[in-house]
Amino acid sequence: KSGTDGFLSFPADGVLYPDRGTVEFWLSPVDWDGNDRQFHTFFETRGHEGVVQIFKDSNANLVFEIGRGKTPLHESAFFSLKGIDQREWWDTPTEADVVPINVWGPGRWHHIACVWSPSRQYLYIDGKCVSGKLLMEIPASLGTTFHLGDLSKNLSRSTLSLIDRVYIYDRPLTEKQIQAHFAGDYRKKFKFSEEHFRLDYK
Repeated sequence: KSGTDGFLSFPADGVLYPDRGTVEFWLSPVDWDGNDRQFHTFFETRGHEGVVQIFKDSNANLVFEIGRGKTPLHESAFFSLKGIDQREWWDTPTEADVVPINVWGPGRWHHIACVWSPSRQYLYIDGKCVSGKLLMEIPASLGTTFHLGDLSKNLSRSTLSLIDRVYIYDRPLTEKQIQAHFAGDYRKKFKFSEEHFRLDYK
């Protein structure tokens, strides 16, 4: 749920690492779509020397942002929900291999995966790598907690999002692994560091 209490907070120590990792989850809007001109922050950890966040901005872009410091500009892998540059958003017709904005609406689920390493970051939507960039500077450190949910910059907004199957890895997953997860195959085991956590919330 969005608004002033639109997220849950968890400890980040031993879960998130500034130089590597993968965050993946399934997302479904309940009562909004990409045209709502509102911010929806689904994942965020923010410290004095680094930030990792995943959000939809007011220009209908899904953004995976990672970098050093508490304020922009960070190295961001932008992806328009229509699969095109935000400057061409309103005038470009939808093509067969992109995600039209009306698909990102109530009752529809999408798989989101964000991957980072010391040199690159990648954003995957429904098993496809839609954006990737070189990282100029990795975070020196991250916050002590991370937030999961639908946090709004406009605290008067009250809309809902469903988030399911959240997985956080201490390493970058491969494209084949992410595609398998999008297809529903979580059977393949991955080696974790000695200390890891599973967080369940119902």
